[in-house]
Amino acid sequence: MDTVNLCKIEGKSGVLLPNELEKAIREMVRVQEKMGSDLAKLGNPNYVAKQLFEMSQRGQVYKYYKSGEFVGLMAFDVAFLWWLEKPLLIEQLVLACDKDTRGVQREALKTLNYLAQEVFPQVAGIASGCLFLKQPQIVMNAYKKDGYTQAAPTAIKVLLRHE
Repeated sequence: MDTVNLCKIEGKSGVLLPNELEKAIREMVRVQEKMGSDLAKLGNPNYVAKQLFEMSQRGQVYKYYKSGEFVGLMAFDVAFLWWLEKPLLIEQLVLACDKDTRGVQREALKTLNYLAQEVFPQVAGIASGCLFLKQPQIVMNAYKKDGYTQAAPTAIKVLLRHE
């Protein structure tokens, strides 16, 4: 039986440190290979690392810690959809980086709610989902428990281009 650390997870905004970024990329590659969607499998780890680091510099990444140890992250953006007058808070990624820790997604949802209410009160809503996993229903229960409804299916066609 796996040991699960039951200490409280704490989140904070901040620039990803080199060891945190390395841990996140290592876990992302593991998930990508094991259960990634066709679209996720196109991701280049070096490009992802660059993007996550830059997002963290802009304040778009929350880092999660348990007993002082980095255990995960949530990346987000605020963007407009063409048919809405107000922007949406968009979850880009929730990633648990420690197999013995549970609750990163739950804390990320709390963070999104906080951001929508306190930091970006102008947003019309929060868009969350999972384009990264082949079977996104794995993570959908947490969204449903937090009051999300599944708005629409997403269809993806991967185009392989040789450049």
